[in-house]
Amino acid sequence: MAWSHDEASVMTGLHEALKKSGLTQAGLARALGTSASRLSTYLSGSTAPSATFFLRAGRLAHGLEQADRLRRMTPASTAAAVRASLDEGDAGWAMRMVMQGRDDLRAMLGEGSAGADAWECDPGLLGRPAWDALLSALVAHEFARAGRGEPRWTQGGAGTGTWVFASPYYDEDEVRRRTPGWLADRGVYLVARDLVTA
Repeated sequence: MAWSHDEASVMTGLHEALKKSGLTQAGLARALGTSASRLSTYLSGSTAPSATFFLRAGRLAHGLEQADRLRRMTPASTAAAVRASLDEGDAGWAMRMVMQGRDDLRAMLGEGSAGADAWECDPGLLGRPAWDALLSALVAHEFARAGRGEPRWTQGGAGTGTWVFASPYYDEDEVRRRTPGWLADRGVYLVARDLVTA
């Protein structure tokens, strides 16, 4: 099949985005919020993506590349670190990894780094609703603080349940009282002091 110059440019651009992202084809599809089979049709040229999808793929791939260059965490690396910690039964380290991811995002947003765009990539569910809700709430909050719209994957976190993260210092009622409103609005309860990192 012969492709027009523009069609060939789109295919080339998507292949470059895949390579630049450092993800597998399935990983990039998930990051972009589409299926691996749909992305495959775009990469092969059998279907043309929308202009928005094409531009988003390039921008997010560049963000992933920049985050990697800066040695900053991304949604996928944060989710993997949290998942590994929880699998080992170390909730304390899982919380540190969530906060490290949040801090890296905050730094990149503050620096105006393209690496912050990496955080628009859907990391996939951790399979632990409380931790999924916490990560999405933190990321949405950081984007809001920076005056940017929250990533698609963080939307809809409210109404998925109520999650109270245990504190060694406070009982559940006190944890609820000491939770910031923006977090409580999503049904996630965590003492504000536990959100502070050095």
